[in-house]
Amino acid sequence: MVDVACEAAETAIFGVFCIIDGVRAIENSPDKGGYEIYYVKADHRQLLNDPEVGPLHDIFQSMTARR
Repeated sequence: MVDVACEAAETAIFGVFCIIDGVRAIENSPDKGGYEIYYVKADHRQLLNDPEVGPLHDIFQSMTARR
């Protein structure tokens, strides 16, 4: 039962990351928006979902892949 719950949670998180990365649509129009997630502290601002680093869903999947 724990494995099923863990897999369900990982699938849900993966899906959220797909939405954040823009590869899973949440709106049905040609003019779609996008997400930018930043960590902000004082005068420092860092983009957390930087496409140059790699899609969050791919990074997450590589960390949770069953061997």
